[in-house]
Amino acid sequence: VPAELRARQIAVNLERLRWLPRQLPADRVWVNTASAQLQLFRNDRPVFTTRVVVGETDKQTPEFQSQIVSVLYNPPWYIPYGIAQKEIMPLVENDPDYLARHHMVMRDNGSIQQEAGPYSALGRLKFEMPNRFDVYLHDTPQRSYFARENRRLSHGCVRVQNPRELASLLLGISEDDITRNINLGTTNRRNLPQATPVFIVYQTAFIDSDNGLEFRPDVYQRDNEIAQHLIRGPKRPIAQQNPGT
Repeated sequence: VPAELRARQIAVNLERLRWLPRQLPADRVWVNTASAQLQLFRNDRPVFTTRVVVGETDKQTPEFQSQIVSVLYNPPWYIPYGIAQKEIMPLVENDPDYLARHHMVMRDNGSIQQEAGPYSALGRLKFEMPNRFDVYLHDTPQRSYFARENRRLSHGCVRVQNPRELASLLLGISEDDITRNINLGTTNRRNLPQATPVFIVYQTAFIDSDNGLEFRPDVYQRDNEIAQHLIRGPKRPIAQQNPGT
C-alpha cells in the first residue's frame, strides 16, 4: 500500500478518535467493528480480548457510545419487524411448520418471538446497553462464525465469542455462577454492580496492545467521506473573499 494512502488512513482514524471523549473511562468495553474484536479495559489496560461477529456490509454496525447496565440470562429474541417480514415470513409461506421447528411463535400483534434456549439466535446471554439503534452484545449458537477471517455476518448486533467470560468480569462473579444461572432455564436479569461504558468504534488504523500500528480494510467504505472533509482547499485572496469591498 502506498505510504500516502497509509498516511491518509491514519489521519482519518485520528479524526475518529477526536470525536471521542478526551479522557476515556479507565474501565470500558471497546468494540472495533473494523477488526471484529472486543476488549475489556480495566484501569486503562486490556484485561480481556475476544473475537466478535459484526454487521454485514449492507447491515452495518453503527458507531456509538452507551453503557452496559445488565446481563440477561436465557434471552428470548423479539425479531425486528424488518427481519420478520423480509426473511422469516417468506420461509413460513413455503413451510407452515417453520416457526414451530425454530421455536418461534407469532404474537397477537403480528410480531414474531423466538423462545429462549440453546437454539435462540441470542444464545444464552444478552448484554443490555440502551441505545437508539437497538444494537447490543450477545451470545450465539453459531460458534463456527468466529473461526472466519470475515466476521461481518450479523444484522448489526455484536455476537461475542466468549460471552460467559465477559459476563463474569462485568458482574464480578465466577463463570461457574454464570453457568448455574443459565442452567436454571428461566429468563432473568442481573444488573452490573456499576454500569460499564461501551464504545462501538470503526478504527481501520489503530495501536494494538503491543504498541504496534495495525491497519484493517475499510470494508464499510466510511474512510473516504471523512478524508474528503479533512482536505483543505487553497484560500482565496482577500479581494475575492470580499468582492464588495
